[in-house]
Amino acid sequence: MSAKPLLLEIKNLDVNFYLDEGTVEAVQDVSLDIYQDYALGIVGESGCGKSVLSQAIMRIVPRPGEITGGELVYHGHNSHPVDIAKLDGTGKAIRAIRGNEIALILQEPMAALSPLYTVGNQIRDALFQHTSMSRNEARDYIIELLDQVGIPQPETRIDQYPFELSGGLRQRVVIAMAIACKPKLLIADEPTTALDVTIQAQILKLFQELKDSLEISIIFISHDLAVISEIADEVAVMYNGRVVEKGPASKVFAEPLHPYTVGLLKSVPKLGVKSRERLTVIEGSVPDPFMKYKGCAFHPRCSIREEVCTVQCPTLKTLEQEREVACFPIQGNTGGTE
Repeated sequence: MSAKPLLLEIKNLDVNFYLDEGTVEAVQDVSLDIYQDYALGIVGESGCGKSVLSQAIMRIVPRPGEITGGELVYHGHNSHPVDIAKLDGTGKAIRAIRGNEIALILQEPMAALSPLYTVGNQIRDALFQHTSMSRNEARDYIIELLDQVGIPQPETRIDQYPFELSGGLRQRVVIAMAIACKPKLLIADEPTTALDVTIQAQILKLFQELKDSLEISIIFISHDLAVISEIADEVAVMYNGRVVEKGPASKVFAEPLHPYTVGLLKSVPKLGVKSRERLTVIEGSVPDPFMKYKGCAFHPRCSIREEVCTVQCPTLKTLEQEREVACFPIQGNTGGTE
């Protein structure tokens, strides 16, 4: 547990999608704490619920999805805790928080930028929603922002359209838009996935600089363990909508506890491995999102499963050194979920 002040408490959050084919429990009983000036990394395979979790925090879960349980207690709004999950998703209260105090960066910048408007106009619109800046003040501030996120010739770039910029510059524009109102919490959903390795390293360095200079908190979502290891103070590993392991990043990567985390780390390509040597893979397939598992959803793929794993779903249990894991064999518990 961090000694820093708490910014956001995610308590037993559930998000369901009600489809004709059945119900998808995209996020199940997720509890996480985000502290001020702190970076939480969320990692897992595609479809594990990472992006839906970020959408829930922003209250932009697309229909037919909805938050069905739990709390999102935000401590940064006017010094009074507010449960974001209880706010009207289109109301004035959430709009005062969304984009202003909590901002979201998407993995594909072209999805966040309109091709019809200059980057300056798009950042200015975000400013006008939450500040009383004049047009001239906003323009000067936007040029400063573009320079802050490492965009060369910001006086020129401000009047350019997104299609005139490279992928790396577009991502920097999206970051500039996200930090324009100086949010307390920045959620980055796979922000480096579409970028080449060199640009990816630059963007990661930029995130670290922004975290240090602006003292903002970051939720960094990725399936790339190497990316998470660069930025995160704490890591939460998700599988089938649940958090199966969390703890300090250095400890999770050095000594993973949950068999799923172990499998993820073993599957990462390593330097020095012979080219003909096959990568380690996690046996089996990702669970069918419509299937309801009576026991642990990972048990069909798990090499250390016990009988209890097939009939009961383990909850996170705190072990030594601030580590939490949801796994009966590792907990040494074969009789219940506590």
